[in-house]
Amino acid sequence: MPSSESENPATRQFCLLCIVGIPFMLSDMTESRIGIPDKVRGVAAEKGYTQERTALTIGISRTQLGERYAGRISFKADEILKLALAMRVPVERFFPKPEEIDAAEERVA
Repeated sequence: MPSSESENPATRQFCLLCIVGIPFMLSDMTESRIGIPDKVRGVAAEKGYTQERTALTIGISRTQLGERYAGRISFKADEILKLALAMRVPVERFFPKPEEIDAAEERVA
């Protein structure tokens, strides 16, 4: 069976993020610079989610969640979407604001 572009996981991530209004892929961002793990941790704490509950929500172990919080493994687009739906928050809450991205880029430059 020939593979199509829509079957490519990176394409699916891009399309998912475009649908929710975020026109870039998670893999295009350096998570440790812009703090996606910190955003996830903060929203989870605000909503009363433990690490165990957060991990269960996205279908991973607590150890794997710890790897994501530490920035050693990237959060996947579907994991962010699952968290947003479960926590009943806009998916944008898990991503930096434009001014945060600009500040991070200035620190690196």
